[in-house]
Amino acid sequence: MDGMSLTDGSLVQVDENKEEYSNFKEMHETSDCTSEKNPCGQNVISLLQGLDISLRKSEFDGSYSLHKEHSPLLRNFGFGKGEPLPHIFKKRSNLFEAVLTNNSKIPGLEDSTALGVSPTNDHFCRIFQHVDNASVTEWLKRAYISMAVLRRWCHTEDNFARFAHFWLSDIPYQQMLNLFNLEVGIIEDELYFAFRKALYSGVLRLSDLQCLRFTILSEYPAMLTSRKGQFLFLDYLILISSEHTKEYKNMISSVKNTTNNPQITQVLLAMRAFALSSVWHAVVQFYETFVHNESLQRPPIRSLTSMIQRQKAEDIKERALQSVQLGYVDVLNYLIKKQLLDPCILDESKRNLIFLAVIYGQPKILDYLYEKVFTKPDVNQAAENGNTPLHAAVTVGNTHLVSMLLCFPGINVNALNHECGGATALHLAVTYGHMEICVLLVEAGADTEVTVEGATPAQMAHELGHEDIAVLIKHYTTNKQYYK
Repeated sequence: MDGMSLTDGSLVQVDENKEEYSNFKEMHETSDCTSEKNPCGQNVISLLQGLDISLRKSEFDGSYSLHKEHSPLLRNFGFGKGEPLPHIFKKRSNLFEAVLTNNSKIPGLEDSTALGVSPTNDHFCRIFQHVDNASVTEWLKRAYISMAVLRRWCHTEDNFARFAHFWLSDIPYQQMLNLFNLEVGIIEDELYFAFRKALYSGVLRLSDLQCLRFTILSEYPAMLTSRKGQFLFLDYLILISSEHTKEYKNMISSVKNTTNNPQITQVLLAMRAFALSSVWHAVVQFYETFVHNESLQRPPIRSLTSMIQRQKAEDIKERALQSVQLGYVDVLNYLIKKQLLDPCILDESKRNLIFLAVIYGQPKILDYLYEKVFTKPDVNQAAENGNTPLHAAVTVGNTHLVSMLLCFPGINVNALNHECGGATALHLAVTYGHMEICVLLVEAGADTEVTVEGATPAQMAHELGHEDIAVLIKHYTTNKQYYK
């Protein structure tokens, strides 16, 4: 899409300080970057980090959304709750195609299948003699805005986790391809406008711009449209929304660059920043508009860690905990498979992923941790309150989760809660009168003679009026040998 709309109703405003923009433009146009001192064009990267974006703080509350930033693609769909994804045309008719159709006899506008071939140094020099500097400056400004919005959006509530689930599981594969095709087509249109004079004069050919587009966004089509493209998209979204790490700089500077001209390098990096920010912002914007009606009605999710000055590891941890809470196995699998997440992490209350899956009632998450994760969280890990996951499952009375936990290797059915008088899971099951869970526990080897404040589980059952449980436990204690 074509960046953020700077209207009065937008969520973002650029500081309209003329001196600041003047300084920005001067830095961009006169930056000195040589291959020896600065092979990756660090001036452009530092600009991407440093521009002061003035955000309307009142707009950035817990329900922050990109929905208000409508794009031409999304205005006409009128999504409603429960409606299917809108149809996205395989590839819209962009200006490249229109020019070829209507002006096929104009010199320099003939088609070429030069994609995948990066221009040579001389080729670059010839192309960039005709670049529209005003367009490049505008692209870079829009890249700043889009990346600032994406960072803020990804750090608001559970936006990233919900989007990742949508991206990995809900959007049909063909729709994903259509969306990429559409957005890259818009970038191609931008290139056409920036070089239109040279194209119509015949000095440049359409194939030159095709090569240029491949240079600044080589991930398309081969990587982004492959089956691994969904993971790559999320990889880049994490980098865009995290602190400016080495990996972020590598992503921004990853152009198929064969030029040794520092000025051309700067322009290429500005173009790449714009291409990345445009495509990633547009896809997230598409998602936001699609789910907007439902997101307004969903209950707010409690933030599980502080959102102030978090580093990348904390961002990943936050998103993993949210994924467990929401039951998003696909997102959790992505984070673990990409080695972004240690499966044994603990939240601020010392609860691991198994514990969280239990208290949020997510058997699919528990099954995933049991079946698919090699380095499993400790099933006997005690939380801050002394409960293990088994204690927690018994407390909420979820027989199915108790049964699943008892299948975990190394499960200690007799783990003690030292914060609660040394109570075992059986003591809790008796206290709450969970007959079926008591059966599961005694069959799994629960100790029926361990005491809490001098009372055995059977005695506790009798005192609490749970006579059926008392009979069960006494029967089991008497006939232990038959249960082994």
